[in-house]
Amino acid sequence: MDTLSTSEHLPADPIRALKAALFEISASNGLSRLALAVSGGRDSMVLMHAMMTIATETKNAHPAPLILHVNHGLRTDACSDADFVEKEAKKIGFDVEVLEAQIARSAKGSLEDRSRQARYSLLIRAMKRQKIVYVLTAQHRDDLAETVMLQHLRGVDLLGMGGMPKERFLAPGAPQLVLRPFLELRARDLGQYAKEHGLTWREDRSNRDLQHRRNLVRNLVLPLLAKGKNGDVSWPDRLVTLSQKVSKTNRLIAKIAIAVEESSTFIHRENRDSHTVALPMEQLRSLPPQVAFHLLERQLQGLEIREAPNSPPTSLSPKVFARVLTAQGTGETLELRRKLHLETIEIDGALWVGIKLALERKDREERPVISVKPNDRIEIEDIGTLEIHLLETAEPKHNDCEQWLPAGATRGELQLRCAQKGERITPFGMHGRKLVSDLMQEARIPQDERWQLYVVADEQGILWIPRVRASERCRIFGKKGPFLRLRFTHTD
Repeated sequence: MDTLSTSEHLPADPIRALKAALFEISASNGLSRLALAVSGGRDSMVLMHAMMTIATETKNAHPAPLILHVNHGLRTDACSDADFVEKEAKKIGFDVEVLEAQIARSAKGSLEDRSRQARYSLLIRAMKRQKIVYVLTAQHRDDLAETVMLQHLRGVDLLGMGGMPKERFLAPGAPQLVLRPFLELRARDLGQYAKEHGLTWREDRSNRDLQHRRNLVRNLVLPLLAKGKNGDVSWPDRLVTLSQKVSKTNRLIAKIAIAVEESSTFIHRENRDSHTVALPMEQLRSLPPQVAFHLLERQLQGLEIREAPNSPPTSLSPKVFARVLTAQGTGETLELRRKLHLETIEIDGALWVGIKLALERKDREERPVISVKPNDRIEIEDIGTLEIHLLETAEPKHNDCEQWLPAGATRGELQLRCAQKGERITPFGMHGRKLVSDLMQEARIPQDERWQLYVVADEQGILWIPRVRASERCRIFGKKGPFLRLRFTHTD
């Protein structure tokens, strides 16, 4: 028997739904400032008004939100929408920022997808500037049913019908989150609220154009499916329930992929023109396809975030995934987008899948920060190779090429990066902190090489400078593991 949520069990009050969302945010992120994505349409104006009402009731217990409006520039009256949002936000005392998108109508791909990518990219940049973690949007239950129906019409497989989650990261690797507090409310609930409070909003005339599949589903298909008989649950409700079950399954698969990732060996190859992350084909083929797909996509998008943080993340298509997984040998190259492709390569006699990102000229001026973890091998052209191993017993060696340390001594993510001018460490076996530049000078590192020399570091600073010195934090007490062994082999 299906357990379906019907309209009688849904929270029909936008203010109550928003209060619940604010409580969730404050529990995890404190009373920090939020952003609201406001288009000027009815639903987003309800969101802004409900936030204003809560602020008044609580005497501004939360900092006033920042209103973010994205002008996509695709309609002749888009500037009027921006003016309307700016005027209404300032009327109730909220700061507003209008973000201008540049979207070419003639470019390849879906205009809707490109608009969404541009919008998310602009939101992330604005939130970074303002040090905001959460942005709230006004999508509702009908939007969710609509999205699931569209995914079905596009022919996606079952696991692609997860719809939109209530909360997710705006982009893989980005700390900014989008939260949808109205996802359990009907469109009619928001309409009733807008009517009761006398709200005004902007109408997007393009939403009535039935040449667009989304509008056809929204205005004709779903209203027909919503007419359940004899108290039956309507089809839109069934679509939402399907979405919830698929989302739960996808979250489980993602957790498994992360666990596999943490125990896997990846090879990083970095040179002046590109950065490649390679995964062993044998491992990918041994995993359930859904887990292997998530694992490969996580590495793909993680590489993009590190090397091109201002670009929208690339999704891995099931068709491309199937082709690369069935490749019979080396030389298979599949382009994902300009300067980014998958390739099958040979490493130590075995077949690997490489994710290769060509670097822009401006990206070559400074060496990239590379995230590393146990069992990784990072190959850097003209410099050398770093290997990291997690071991339970210690056979410590401390020399120019090898360094051991307790695994528990690290804080946060391990990184391979260049030392920064003015940076200091407490050298192993010494008292007090010393400038890294002084240690490099003592080690006779040429001055023009010092700030291009890679170091191993974490959130607290440098752990090891190959050929130079380790930090006191690398000191090992006793034989109880686990331990990290760092080995750097320099290119001759």
